[in-house]
Amino acid sequence: MVQKKRICIIGAGISGLATCKHLVEKGFRPVVFEADKTIGGVWKSTLASTRLQTSKWDYQFSDFPWPEKVVEVYPHNIQVMAYLESYAKQFELIKHVRFGEKVMGIEYVGVEEEQIEAWDLWGGSGEAFGGSQRGVWHIKVESVKDGTIEIHVMDFVILCIGRFSGLPNIPTFPIGKDPKIFNGKVIHSIDYSNMNASAAVQLIKGKRVTVVGFLKSALDIAAECANVNGSEYPCTMIIRTKRWNIPSFEVWGFPIKYLFFNRFAELLFHKPGEGLILSLLAFLLSPLVWIFSKIVEIHFLKIIPMKKHGMVPEHSFFQAISSCLLCILPDKFYNKVEEGSIVLKPSKTFSFCKNGVEVEGERQPIDSDIVIFATGFKGDQKLRNIFVSSKFQEIVAGIKDNVVPLYSDCIHPQIPQMAIIGFAESISNLYTTEIRARWLSHFLHGKFKLPSKRSMEKNVMEWEKHVKKYSGSRYRGSCISTLHIWNNDQFCSALSSSIMVPIAVAGWFVGPFMGKIINDCYDYLKDYLKDQIRWQTGMKEELERLRENHPKIQAVVFAANQAQLNDNHPINEWIWQLRDALDEVNDALDELEYMKHKEQLTKNMEETKLIKNKKLRKVRSMMKSMKKKLVKIGERGLKRDPILKRLEEAVQKLDKVSANVTTFLRLLDNAKQEQKEQAVDFYKARETGSLPTNDLIGRGEAKEYVTQWLKKLSNEHRNRNISLLSIVGHGGMGKTTLLQHVYEDEITKEFDLKMWVCVSNNFNVNKIIADMLESLDKKKPDLDSLDALQNSLRTEIMSKKFLFILDDIWEEEEENRDISKWEKVLAPLAYGKIGSGILLTTRMDSVATMIAKVIKTKKETFKLEGLEEDQCLQLLNSHAFAGVENPTDDYKRLRSIAGEIVKKLSGSPLAAKVIGGVLNSSLDERHWTRILNSDFTSPKLGQDPKLGQDYIFPILRLSYMFLPKHLQNCFAFCSIFRQDYQLDKDGLVKIWIALGFIQQPHDQHWTIEDIGGMYFDDLVKKSFFDKFETFGRYYYKMHDLIHELAQSISMHECLRVGDGTKLPSIIPKTLRHLSVETTNLDIIKKIGQVKYLHSLFWFQKASNQDICSALIEMLKASRSLRLLYVFDKELKMIPEEIGNLIHLRYLTIFNQKFTMLPRSLSNLYHLQYICCPKWGTSQPKVDFLPIDINNLSNLRYLMLPNYYISLICGIGKLKYLQELDMFDLRDMSGYRIEELENMNDLCKLRINCLENVKNIEEACMAKLCAKTRLTDLTLCWSNTDLRNIDLDENVLDNLQPPTCLRNLSIERYMGVRSAIWMNNVNPIFNLENIELSDCLECETLPPFGQLPFLKSLTLCNMPKVKWLESKFNGNDKYHAFPLLEVLLIQKLKALEDWFEAGVAAEDGCLFPCLIELLLDSCPKLKELPSLPSKLKELHIKNTGWATLNFCSNSNPIPLERLEVIQCPNITSLPLADEIARLAALRDFTIIESPNLISLGRYREVETTNNCDLILDYLCISDPLVLLMEPLRSIASLKEMTIELNDELVSFPNEAEQWFLKLEVRSSLSWLLFNRLKSLESLPSSLESLSSLEYLSIQNVPKLWELPNLPPSLKRLSIWKCPELKKRYREDGGSDRHKNAHIPDINIDTNNIQVMAYLESYAQQFELLKHVRFGEMVMGIEYVGVGEKEIEAWDLWIHVMNFVILCIERFSKLPNIPTFSVEKGHEVFDGKVIHSMDYSNMDSSAALQLIKGKQITIIGFLKSTLDIAAEYADDQSIYV
Repeated sequence: MVQKKRICIIGAGISGLATCKHLVEKGFRPVVFEADKTIGGVWKSTLASTRLQTSKWDYQFSDFPWPEKVVEVYPHNIQVMAYLESYAKQFELIKHVRFGEKVMGIEYVGVEEEQIEAWDLWGGSGEAFGGSQRGVWHIKVESVKDGTIEIHVMDFVILCIGRFSGLPNIPTFPIGKDPKIFNGKVIHSIDYSNMNASAAVQLIKGKRVTVVGFLKSALDIAAECANVNGSEYPCTMIIRTKRWNIPSFEVWGFPIKYLFFNRFAELLFHKPGEGLILSLLAFLLSPLVWIFSKIVEIHFLKIIPMKKHGMVPEHSFFQAISSCLLCILPDKFYNKVEEGSIVLKPSKTFSFCKNGVEVEGERQPIDSDIVIFATGFKGDQKLRNIFVSSKFQEIVAGIKDNVVPLYSDCIHPQIPQMAIIGFAESISNLYTTEIRARWLSHFLHGKFKLPSKRSMEKNVMEWEKHVKKYSGSRYRGSCISTLHIWNNDQFCSALSSSIMVPIAVAGWFVGPFMGKIINDCYDYLKDYLKDQIRWQTGMKEELERLRENHPKIQAVVFAANQAQLNDNHPINEWIWQLRDALDEVNDALDELEYMKHKEQLTKNMEETKLIKNKKLRKVRSMMKSMKKKLVKIGERGLKRDPILKRLEEAVQKLDKVSANVTTFLRLLDNAKQEQKEQAVDFYKARETGSLPTNDLIGRGEAKEYVTQWLKKLSNEHRNRNISLLSIVGHGGMGKTTLLQHVYEDEITKEFDLKMWVCVSNNFNVNKIIADMLESLDKKKPDLDSLDALQNSLRTEIMSKKFLFILDDIWEEEEENRDISKWEKVLAPLAYGKIGSGILLTTRMDSVATMIAKVIKTKKETFKLEGLEEDQCLQLLNSHAFAGVENPTDDYKRLRSIAGEIVKKLSGSPLAAKVIGGVLNSSLDERHWTRILNSDFTSPKLGQDPKLGQDYIFPILRLSYMFLPKHLQNCFAFCSIFRQDYQLDKDGLVKIWIALGFIQQPHDQHWTIEDIGGMYFDDLVKKSFFDKFETFGRYYYKMHDLIHELAQSISMHECLRVGDGTKLPSIIPKTLRHLSVETTNLDIIKKIGQVKYLHSLFWFQKASNQDICSALIEMLKASRSLRLLYVFDKELKMIPEEIGNLIHLRYLTIFNQKFTMLPRSLSNLYHLQYICCPKWGTSQPKVDFLPIDINNLSNLRYLMLPNYYISLICGIGKLKYLQELDMFDLRDMSGYRIEELENMNDLCKLRINCLENVKNIEEACMAKLCAKTRLTDLTLCWSNTDLRNIDLDENVLDNLQPPTCLRNLSIERYMGVRSAIWMNNVNPIFNLENIELSDCLECETLPPFGQLPFLKSLTLCNMPKVKWLESKFNGNDKYHAFPLLEVLLIQKLKALEDWFEAGVAAEDGCLFPCLIELLLDSCPKLKELPSLPSKLKELHIKNTGWATLNFCSNSNPIPLERLEVIQCPNITSLPLADEIARLAALRDFTIIESPNLISLGRYREVETTNNCDLILDYLCISDPLVLLMEPLRSIASLKEMTIELNDELVSFPNEAEQWFLKLEVRSSLSWLLFNRLKSLESLPSSLESLSSLEYLSIQNVPKLWELPNLPPSLKRLSIWKCPELKKRYREDGGSDRHKNAHIPDINIDTNNIQVMAYLESYAQQFELLKHVRFGEMVMGIEYVGVGEKEIEAWDLWIHVMNFVILCIERFSKLPNIPTFSVEKGHEVFDGKVIHSMDYSNMDSSAALQLIKGKQITIIGFLKSTLDIAAEYADDQSIYV
């Protein structure tokens, strides 16, 4: 997560570098903007004579000492710059700096200033990246080089711009006395410092220089002028304030810091927050301050001639040092004063004249050629100027005293997501900056929160008060000089303390969970007890104790988890007691939140009811409010409030349990020591070597893959030195054994060097490099330092081809830290020879990705799955019968048992090996049977050494122990699902959220679902979930062993009771999650015994009359449920008692028969997810939903049939809803578009009936642009009848979506033009899929071709559009539709050209990524200049194209499928011309295109070897096409159709000969003749088709005879061929015997025979047992309509994974024509029926109906003709 945070640092001085370094250590990737060309800040532009003001030991980074070659105590500026550059290089900081980029302004956007001001906590949450309502910083950056401007978006900004640079502080003068009147040159010290040395000397040489100022830069410039000009041209210093500038920080050889800057000295000063004793000490010792100050003053007045020159300051030395306003004098400064090369002129005021400077008290002006202002900088103003907001400019820096009011000298209480580093000063500025940078990095990393803004401001004021006391008029708020040790102690305390709401992950329930509970208790008590006269002190004391014990509890639980203590250890019982107590407190807090929500709803309802009578409303509201307050005060005063009482009892219980934490501290130390010893033994046991210890069984394929990969390293030319192959698999899969056998293979002899290193989970950089050297030299290297080890390894492998095996790698820390370590390990390998390779084994796919990143190569992975059952059995037997003679003959019974055992091993080679060894210990059948009946992977693994599980289970558990704590909880919960269960990512994430497993995001750009998705992806990367795909849908599974691991870990809190299994007689009290699949009511009743049950999955298959009462009982008892999943097909109602589950977050009800949801559902205010697919009716039932379901304002996801969602009135109250798949607008309150106004969390939205939006104002109220998470949007009008076109256009104009939109669909829009926002690329910049359909009046399309990410474009039924893209630049810098992959165009009848200007672009410019193109009914469209180079599918129907144009280059054409249908203008297709490039073509259709005369010019066969056409399918209308090349010379064809030709009478002789071709005879297996109205004969050459298996002849009415058919034919189908039917029917066909060799002949016969045939077919293949007769499907629903992921299947069991509709087109739903009211069938006096009703009658009833009646039949298809023919002989029938 940290890598995704966007953080910028402005300035690359010491504060910027220190901050960058500490952020990088925490895993962030900050960007540093620096206007100059180098780092160093103020040091890059100092004078050559400038030295450090403090000793080098007081000015160095804590982890980077000065080089030994710097011997000076006060280094000069060049040495300081070299030191800073070395620091940046050492920690690789330069790569984060963007030089020459100047920040012009920063602006906080996304939250109004008034809202920021109203926040109680900094940023709304006290967290670095803000709360749920947060903004971002827009950073305006100008390139110094070319002046271009860029806007960067950042989540956090750190200002390191410093106080002593940038904006010069120039004194002001009256007009006529200012520098304009002066004849000389006036500059600021910064201008002088920026000059190079020679230019500076040239400027001042021989000039009379006046320097204004008496601080560091003034002193240095004056000294430099004196050195250049001497006393001939003395430098005059105008000194407005006399200062304590001293030669060194020593008094009589004694360092001043021992007087003022040590822990004893700090006892002399008062400090913020000091206690009584410290305050008293400071009072009593305060005289010492005066004494020390006087001692120092006497010393310096003695050694410096300040009195002589009138330079004694008016303030004390102590005030100077307290305000950081003293400097070190340049060498021999006062000597220069004595000799006259420097002249000191103290003066409060001065002004300019023509020849120089006039000073107070001097009659003559000071003649000057140059005046240099060394007057400092306006650091506060520079800080103000960087803000765009005038409000922030006003508050960021104080008006007086140059004060910047910063909490912890970093954070401004009123400005969120920003810090300022470098404004604090002390005796050691660098360390002061560094400690703040470190503190800030911890804060950004989420280690603590800030207190309230009020507390922060109070802290700032207290600091000012105390510092002002000592610095007096010299006060500068940024100076911490005399209190810098105490101040730094506060930072160190903050870094290690957990009082500031820690967010450690040392156990989710005692880390963030417990911390949150304690703070929530405080918040609620303050709110609920504000009406009481006194605070309940007892409860407050308990909470304070909990806060005090919290870090200890975290430490104990974390250590216990690491120690892997057994179940009987006493600490486990205490931990569960702690969890129980925490759950009780959490329930009480949850209930308080529930009641708060309920009261607010009641208040809102009352206000709504009384809205019409304002006076009455006001009186009643006041009376009711007073009554409620009195009741509350009374109840709380008497302690009758039941919820508060429960909270108090729960807190007391938690306090009591927590108090026992100290008992376990010592106990835990012993357990940890024991565990460490076991770990050492375990690590030693896990170490591997290169020599195989087992035979390689069942891994031949895997070994072949790896050896082939090694061969490629030698044979293929590669651009990089090192290639990488990762072997990924679960523990015990045989990864190490595989590589051991590869390592010893002959192929490895091609390598100059081989190394084998076992990494395991004891990772150490130096150790691994040492192991590599030892593997090469066969002796341990006598080297310790990393540099020496790296250089030694580099020397060994220099220019040599090596093979390096890294066995058993783990991901130990955050990815960036692991990368940093591995970079150091693998750096020397870059010096090896090309063709070198690394093979590694790991359980985690993320490790493979990481190592690939390190060596900068692509990731190649071979996933090692479990063995096949027969291979696993072979391995098991090899160990079970080791040393046994003739096992095959003598131990048949044991081998049979082994066959059963192996089924339980999940293909694990390790399990087969270990269990095989156990079986080998005794060849007694009873022993083997006992092993068979053992539970190999039960939680008792490790407890039975006889079974060897003490070796299997720790290996599996190791994977789990390496997971972060938050992932451990998510994974362990998954044991609640059955083995092989298909996990749905989105559904599982919703469950995790509901159960509180997901930590709230600190960044507003991520939802909690996003964070959960990242958790899920991490578990996939770490191989805990395996990914699969079916029908385009992804799902996930846990390997059987991993599932068993999850069960063993979660055995105390997760339980799954399957059908037929019994609930344990003693249900664990620790149970939190239960899955029950049973019809046993006793089990259901026992559920209520589980006090702290949080989730219940209940599956009821069979009906049970008493189930409802059992369910009611359970709902009453299980009040702590957060999740309820009910699958019951027979349940007729959900009891109203579900309203008891006030803590419920997630609800799924899967049922066929219930008719409405319980009314009490709308009272479950905590509900976040409702999944309730409705079966059984296709018509909406108005009362299916509770009328006030919109009370559930916390809902994030609501899955109902779409028509029910449309029934929700006031859906806008569900403002956190993320998907709204159908929102039907109506012209009535609660259903208008304004409901969308505040639904800003929507990700998917479909708005229907947009014709009901009445005006622009109404459309604007949707505020779609503000929905910054919206990715899918459909805008739909209901009909295309006459509408107000202008209104449609204006409505669409004002429905502009956010720029994050990915998928856009617009249906039945009747505007002439596109929306304004669609014509500008920026608003739709990120679109990937666009669909426009039935936009009948639209004439022009938006500039879709300029969208850089567009992948799919569908345009349908837009008859007035003439161009696809109206703006196109033909130059090769522009690619139209640069990423478009799918283009579907249908019914664009006016479409003439691709681009308005008709510019012909070069090959590759149009659709460079297009894969599929469909053109249907675009008769006027011109051909493309050339077909896209990546096109795989081309479908052309009813277009005006005359030919196809392929790219003119020689590259292969990837076209796989080509269809040309009803294209009368097509005369030629260049297939033959491009046959060499069309090797991918497999499917070719050319039908109803009568003018086709050529498929291209075909070259001689001799020149086209290996270029023959190979097709899987061919469809034609005209057999003459077969005579055109390349079809004439086709090399292979599997299936063929000849259809849709009314003129074909017989096949030409040449076409008949085509069927005789060997290539056709030997490959064609499927042949269809269809809709050939005039065809009288088939080719006689069909008999030669030796591969033909299926022949179908349909709708060939004049065909009267079949030729001889090949013996290979298995099925013959004849349909609607009356002549053939007569001759070949089964009952008396004259030529039936000619085809007796064909097993399956199907000729259309009458319905009785067809029915008999179908019944025989069903009986033959036993199909009837699968049919459920009498059950009518009333409706099916694909929930999440049209979306990529199947939202409806989130964690459902026994739901159909795939639905196949076999409902046929010609049944069930009659097509009844519509009529006007006065012309409808209602006015008809006779009877009106549909043919279906008639067909369903038996024959006698049908005859009775029509006999003697005048009958009219409407229609002329099959059913019409059959009815007419049946009764035409008896009476007249009108058809």
